[in-house]
Parts: sequence; structure tokens; C-alpha cells
Amino acid sequence: MKSLRPTLTSAEALSILKSTARPLSALQCDRPSGSECGAGLIDAHAVLQALGSPPPPPPPGGELGFTPALLDFGAVTVELDVTLTNVGGSGLTWEIAGYDPALNNPGAIPFGTVSVSPLSGTLAPGASTVTRIGIDRSLLTTDGFYQLELVFSENGTTERRLPVRFTKAPATQPDPTGPTMVVSFIEETLGNFILSGFEERSSFFTEYSFPALAGATWVVAWVDVNNNGLVDGGDFEGFYPIQVALAGNQVRSGLDIALEQVVDAPALLAQYSEIVRLLEARRASQGLAR
Repeated sequence: MKSLRPTLTSAEALSILKSTARPLSALQCDRPSGSECGAGLIDAHAVLQALGSPPPPPPPGGELGFTPALLDFGAVTVELDVTLTNVGGSGLTWEIAGYDPALNNPGAIPFGTVSVSPLSGTLAPGASTVTRIGIDRSLLTTDGFYQLELVFSENGTTERRLPVRFTKAPATQPDPTGPTMVVSFIEETLGNFILSGFEERSSFFTEYSFPALAGATWVVAWVDVNNNGLVDGGDFEGFYPIQVALAGNQVRSGLDIALEQVVDAPALLAQYSEIVRLLEARRASQGLAR
């Protein structure tokens, strides 16, 4: 990079590396969401192109992009929409080629469990369309946490993959017990959270209400079953699946959170542990005991 631009500063180099990186999905970088994967994977060719000549043109054959980059159905959601966008330089045709289940799923995913509508289409450069993905948990014979990748075919050749995850909970599940909290936070920058508001009680509760700061807000819940102050196996956690755009003096209701028992997911546990740390710091500043 310095050979092409001898006056290049470290700040400029970092900016170019980030702006030309290839984005990663949540599944590819083992994080709860694609927004936590950093700028992505360094693309050396794109970096040199940015330094030595005009940026390369969009891919000539068309290229699918997904929004969101991960579909998380939790334990109760049955349908979610994904926006398909042609980010390439020419038109493309796309269709669903199938799905690949994760090897560590608790059981098989029978045909019909996953539905897609529409199944195919065409997109001009820059055009978008919305596809609805459905999950029928009644066809699953084993409870637990499932992951798969939807496989999209571009022009009958190139494959693009969209990670999907969901949980099949037992038909009847008793309420968890233990200290419970619902926390809202705003993510200013990657990994930098502001605690926006919270409610906590010494026992499990199902309705919550508290003031929160204005902004794009995430809402999460945690039941500390073993009352050890750590997010670990046996606890229950959950989050409202999308950010809530809160304006000043605005009241929002109906933000239901589906709780799931904590599994061995290091990235998820790290995220919740950071939220717990922020909450402990807020308690300390207010002179509150846990």
C-alpha cells in the first residue's frame, strides 16, 4: 500500500482496509449478528485497486445481498422477511436451491419445515425484492436449537447462503425461577454499549415497564436461575429480534421477548456478560446492592 501511495498514513490505510473489506455473516464469524463481525475480511485486490486506480466495477454477473444477513426465529416466530438486493453490475435470476442443516442440530429437519415465497425471481442491477421465510416447528420431532443455511442460486451457477436459526421448545415448559432483569441498551459503535434503562426483580416476572433513552434500542431479558451473577448454562435469555426506534417521550408496548435456555454459545454469552457488567456498574454508581 505504501509503495503505491508513499504519503499514506496509518489512519488512511485503516480506512481503506475497512471500506474495501468483504462483509461476513453472523454464522461465518460466530457472532449473534452480522453487525458484530467488524468490517469483514480484508480484500487485498480491492485495497490495491482503491490505491492505484479507480475502484473496480460491480461484479458483472450480478450478486445477491441479504438484509438482514441472519434470520433468527427464536422460539415463537414463524415468519420473517428478507430483502434480496442485486448489488452487482448486471441483471440476475435467482432461485432457492435448498438448505444445508448444521451438523450439530438436535434432530433432522424434515422436508416442509422451511418454506420460501416466492421461490425465484429476476433482479435488475440495484433492484430489491422481499422474500418471506417460514418455519413449521410441528414437523420437528426433537426439541432444541437448530441452525441451517438457505442456499440461493444466481443464474443457475453461483451459490449465496443465508444463515437461519430457530428453537423448538417443549410443548409445555414451566416458567424459569430466579432473579430476572429486562435491559435496554444502545450500541454506539461496534462493541460499545450505552445502558439505556432496565427493570429487575428478585424473582421471575412476565411484564415490564421502565423509562429508556431515545435512540435505536435493543431490549434483552435474562433469568439468573442459579443466582450467581453470570450468564451460564441453565439460565434463560432472550431478546426482542429487532432494534426499537425510540423517540423522546415516546411510549412503546407489546415488545414481547421469548426466553430460551442458555446453550454453549460463547459469542452470545460474551454479549450478555457485557450487558450484565454494564448493569453492575450502573448499580454501583447508584449505591444499589445486587
